[in-house]
Amino acid sequence: MVAFPIEELQSRKSIILLALILGAFLNTFDSGILAVCIPVISQTFNTTVSLAAWTILAYGLGLIMLALLSGKIYSKVGFFKGYTVSVAVFIIACIFCGFSKDIFTLSILRFIQGCGAGMLYSIGPMAIRTFIPEEKQRFSYNLVSAVPYAGILIGTPLGGLILEFFSWQYTFFFQIPVCILALLAGFSFPKLKRHSFSKGPDGLSLCFLFLSLFLLTFLLNQGDEMGWLSVPTVLLLGATIFALIIFTRRERLTKSPLFERYLFSCKTFIRRVREVSVFMGICYGVSFFVPFLLLWTFSLSPVISGFLFLIDPLVMVCVAIPGGWILRRLSSKYIMKWGYIFLIATLSVYAGGAAFRSLELICIGLILSGISKGLYYPSSMNNVMDNLPGPYLEEGNSLYSFARAVTQIMGIAVFETIWSQIFTHKGDIKFMAGMDIGSAAALSFQTILLFSILIVIISFLFFTRSKTMNNFNAGSPGKKW
Repeated sequence: MVAFPIEELQSRKSIILLALILGAFLNTFDSGILAVCIPVISQTFNTTVSLAAWTILAYGLGLIMLALLSGKIYSKVGFFKGYTVSVAVFIIACIFCGFSKDIFTLSILRFIQGCGAGMLYSIGPMAIRTFIPEEKQRFSYNLVSAVPYAGILIGTPLGGLILEFFSWQYTFFFQIPVCILALLAGFSFPKLKRHSFSKGPDGLSLCFLFLSLFLLTFLLNQGDEMGWLSVPTVLLLGATIFALIIFTRRERLTKSPLFERYLFSCKTFIRRVREVSVFMGICYGVSFFVPFLLLWTFSLSPVISGFLFLIDPLVMVCVAIPGGWILRRLSSKYIMKWGYIFLIATLSVYAGGAAFRSLELICIGLILSGISKGLYYPSSMNNVMDNLPGPYLEEGNSLYSFARAVTQIMGIAVFETIWSQIFTHKGDIKFMAGMDIGSAAALSFQTILLFSILIVIISFLFFTRSKTMNNFNAGSPGKKW
């Protein structure tokens, strides 16, 4: 790591922090503005929900791969070049997405856009540890983890308004001004190359990892339509397992693994990464289907759905902004525990709202969801980074970002599989004759919620029994925790 001059850091730290926030903002703004568009895209291209979901899944796959490589890339090319090139890729992909003529072209372009977002998704914690003075780091973690969710606040109602007065293509064009602001802020990073003596990643390991993730996502997404016991499904499952085995074997033998082996011996760090991944996977998976519930069960317009959906991020930002003050007085693990409790309450209230067709309960669920995320996200980032061994900043941050991104996409893919078991977007009910599309949507949502509650309760029980060691930033390889 290069030691940057103190005077240069002092003069640039505010703009650097702004660049980090805008980089993370782009990802959440994209998620928010597209959240209410997926049903419309599905209807526009006359495709199933499974195919329309690839606009999210392809973006996620690109984000996953670049989040994993971000530590090595930033260590070789520096923050300035890595950040600005990533934003440029994001802008170009946005423009071409707006001109897509079919779902397959759109999905490919979304993958490219996700590659640009992957570098921006993971830069926050690593750059804070590099550029921000130690006494300001907790406050910075709080801003970078919470404030970008204003992107959902702005993007969700904006997506509804765009659909009301324009077309879904404009959801991509409206992201370009924010991209330009992020690009300008990115020029604040010092143009100093960071010295790294680590080798580049093993190319075959990377290919087999991507292949296994793609096949697994495709299997979960299309398995119901192909038939879970059909020959193509069995062959896909076999190919997925084979790719994972080859990847695992190469990781064990290569001198330049994608995942730093020492990190897996740091049990506290790995435990925290696992808990954060479960939490975020459940949150993203459930949130993906709330617009479908509002549109099909409650027959709300995209504009009204967008404004209702912003309750969640609005409450989250309001709860998370004072998180730095709370973290100075309470342990991060204590706050994370309450985040879990509010998540269980959120899922329970959602289930009641879907069962009784109560829009009031759904709104209460959105409020509880915002409280849960506002408590959990900032405290979890602090907790994970406190338990990250100092000599492995880039590698640990990449693993943390990779795990979060994988579980978010897998959460959507798994829940979409459960959803598609009950009905398709045309309202073909699989096992309950005479049910209308609103009832089918409600029943699908209840099934997802019950499955989520079970996973969250199990994760919560393990979480409350675990111990946390904080402030391991100065640790060194070989020392016991």
